[in-house]
Amino acid sequence: MQVRTPNFMRWFGDWVRAWQKQKLEQTKVKIISKGAFKKVDGLTVQKSAERLFPKPKTYKTTVGNIIIDLRSVKDTLAHGYGQKKLDILPSLQDDFENAVYLSSEKDFSGKEQINHYFAYPIEYDGKRNLVFCRAIQDVNKNRLYVHEVFVEDEIKNKSNTLQTAAHLPEDSKPHGGIALYLKILDDVLSVNPDEVSKVIDPDTGEPMIDIIDLKVSQL
Repeated sequence: MQVRTPNFMRWFGDWVRAWQKQKLEQTKVKIISKGAFKKVDGLTVQKSAERLFPKPKTYKTTVGNIIIDLRSVKDTLAHGYGQKKLDILPSLQDDFENAVYLSSEKDFSGKEQINHYFAYPIEYDGKRNLVFCRAIQDVNKNRLYVHEVFVEDEIKNKSNTLQTAAHLPEDSKPHGGIALYLKILDDVLSVNPDEVSKVIDPDTGEPMIDIIDLKVSQL
């Protein structure tokens, strides 16, 4: 039985996103202090940030090895930054351990590459945020960088223009950029667990096929 097809999801419920939502909600939230990043006198912001990553760190994930290194710093800052994004950098290599894999998409620019998306929760300035990361597939490794840091309640409430862009019909998907990333997060956060069958493996969230087949055969 194929458990990831649209037909199965409509019948069983979106167990993939329900599991992702559960993992994000149950993950221990790291408190990040404002001003955690300190620029070094005489160095640029990028050079100061690079000093935080003396060695690359590799994580094994469902989509392969994820590398966080000096290139991660460069790419993170290249996509724009404020104090909040800078403040997550000192603990990024450790905090990614709590990241939840969300999805993989072909690059919207038309490049022959696959982008893998992850998120993990933090508390910043008294609010729960989601650090949204993009890992670009490159031969046998995936190099990660932080694209955005979103306030979770603003995504749930769609309280401004950017968040509203995420709340599109299920069969509609933005071509890229912030609207796409918000859409990915909104799809996970808006799942109603009560609409998903509870016949799942408690360790993986996957449907328990043997029990489902038995129940179907008894209909």
